[in-house]
Amino acid sequence: MKYYISDLHLFHENAIAFDPRPFASLQEMHDTILKNWNDRVTNGDMVYILGDVSMRGKKEELIAFVAQLKGRKVLIKGNHDDVRSEERRVGKECCLP
Repeated sequence: MKYYISDLHLFHENAIAFDPRPFASLQEMHDTILKNWNDRVTNGDMVYILGDVSMRGKKEELIAFVAQLKGRKVLIKGNHDDVRSEERRVGKECCLP
């Protein structure tokens, strides 16, 4: 199965402060995303993240979080994504663990 999603804005405090997201904290948002994602996606699925997976958070925290999400992830870089690391970049498209 192929899935498409965008604008997760992980580790982005203002995503819950200024967007109409129903979360009281980043932790609540992250827990909900993780549960809903893993309830739907299997490890055999491909997930295309169409930009803004995070807000330039700490790379290690982001990689650790994304690694918990099932499926093979392909990131199409958005304006809030920092993919300067060469081992993660292939043009404007990169694969996340």
